[in-house]
Amino acid sequence: MSNQRIRKHSKTPRRGDWCTLWPVWALCGGLGLLFVFALAGVYIANLPQKSDIPVVAVGEGQDLHLDPAKLNLRQLHLFEVRAAGQKARVVVQRTDDNTV
Repeated sequence: MSNQRIRKHSKTPRRGDWCTLWPVWALCGGLGLLFVFALAGVYIANLPQKSDIPVVAVGEGQDLHLDPAKLNLRQLHLFEVRAAGQKARVVVQRTDDNTV
């Protein structure tokens, strides 16, 4: 008899090999991307929306004087006023009965 051992090579991958766990990594990556897109969607939804109304900026220390004849009927006018470092927006509209 011979003293040589016969080694059998296993064809199955090792338990800790990352190649065997690729479905788990793919699932975790997909769930991670879904989570990131959901957070981005919530962040974008909470951003202030752009307005189609033009903003007229009034300088600090200036008074806002409105001439009702120059205001278009049923159109919104947006004025931005600054005072003491604070910023406020004023919305003005002339109605059908000429009240502002």
